[in-house]
Amino acid sequence: MKRVQKILVVDDDEIQRRLFSRRLILEKFEIFTANSGLDALPRIQELRPDLVLADIGMPQIDGIQMLKIMRQVPKIAAIPVILMTGMPIPESMLQAAADGLKAGPILMKGNFQQLLERINNILKLPAHEAANTSPNAHILHKGPVIVDLIHREVTVAGDRVVPRLTAKRFDVLLCLLRHDGPVDQDALLNDVWGHRGDIKLVQMTVSLLREHLRDFPALQIKTEGHSYKLVIALPPAKTAP
Repeated sequence: MKRVQKILVVDDDEIQRRLFSRRLILEKFEIFTANSGLDALPRIQELRPDLVLADIGMPQIDGIQMLKIMRQVPKIAAIPVILMTGMPIPESMLQAAADGLKAGPILMKGNFQQLLERINNILKLPAHEAANTSPNAHILHKGPVIVDLIHREVTVAGDRVVPRLTAKRFDVLLCLLRHDGPVDQDALLNDVWGHRGDIKLVQMTVSLLREHLRDFPALQIKTEGHSYKLVIALPPAKTAP
C-alpha cells in the first residue's frame, strides 16, 4: 500500500492556508500547517514532511530565511521546498531569486494546477524516497555525472560545471538525466515549466544549456525529431605529462 505523502503548508494568511490545505487534501496528501517560518522550523524537524510549501512574505522568519536555515540543518536539509508569492513580481526577478537561493522556480499563488504539477514532479523523484534515512539522498549519480540536488550543483568527472546553472537549465538537465531515452519537447515543457505553453521556451533553454556545457564533452544533448536525448560519455583518461 502506497504511503500517504505529507506536505507542510506555511503561510501567515489563514485564508490561503485553508485554501491550499483543502485542495491538497482532495489530491490525497496529508496536510499540516504553520503560520510563519518561525512556527514551521520545529514542525519540520518533528514531522519530517515529504515537501514544504512556503509563502515568501511572512513576519518573523519569511520563506527565504526558512529555506536557508533548513539547508544548514543536516536532518532536514534534503526536504524539498516550494516557494510561492502572491505579489506581482516579474518572472525575471523570480528567476534571479531562485538562482541565488539555489532553489527551484518560485511559483505564483494563482495557478494551482501549475503548483500541483510541480509538487507531483518533485515527490516522484527517486532520490527523495530516501531523503529522511540516507544522508546522501540528495546526491544523484549517473556515470561520470554527480548532481547535488540541494545546492543544485553539477560535476562531471570531478569538474564542477561553472558558472552554476540557472534554475531552468538545471531542471532541464536533471529531467534529461533521469531519462535513459529521448524526452520530447512537450514533456520537458510540462516537467520544467509546469504547464503547456510556448515550445520556444524549451528550445531556447536547451540551446543555452548546450552552450553552457560546451567545455564538458562528456555531456552532449542530441536532437531526435522533436525530442532531446542526453548522451553521457566517459571522458578520456588523463595522461601524465
